[in-house]
Amino acid sequence: MKRSNRRVRFGVPAVALALALVGAATAGLVAHSTTAVTRVTVTETEYHLTFSRKTFAPGAYIFIALDKGKIAHSLAISGPGIKEKQLSGNVNPGGARPLTVTLRDGKYTVWCPVPGHAGRGMKATITVGKGGAGATTTKQKSGWG
Repeated sequence: MKRSNRRVRFGVPAVALALALVGAATAGLVAHSTTAVTRVTVTETEYHLTFSRKTFAPGAYIFIALDKGKIAHSLAISGPGIKEKQLSGNVNPGGARPLTVTLRDGKYTVWCPVPGHAGRGMKATITVGKGGAGATTTKQKSGWG
């Protein structure tokens, strides 16, 4: 009986302390993760990009490259503060991969960097902030892939 009382006497406070520490750690993580990240799906098909949102404000974004085509695609972006950021490798048909960026006010170019794809229509311009006209797909005959 004495052993049982000792376990209760020392075990309960130890469990309570452990739970308190876990709670404090969780609260600390939540406090540090106050930056909102906006998720945008970029649906890729042969040879077109479609964005899940039409307007963009400055901030952190996760662009999800969703390949709904029959061949592999990828995703790249450049604009204010981003020289060129792209997925490493390709997204296979039916697959999806994230690309995380922070956007500022201005115009950005988003495209599929697979050779030949941007030139066939997989290129868009997005405007962030004031005058945010959203995403516009532009077809180019030369200079892209």
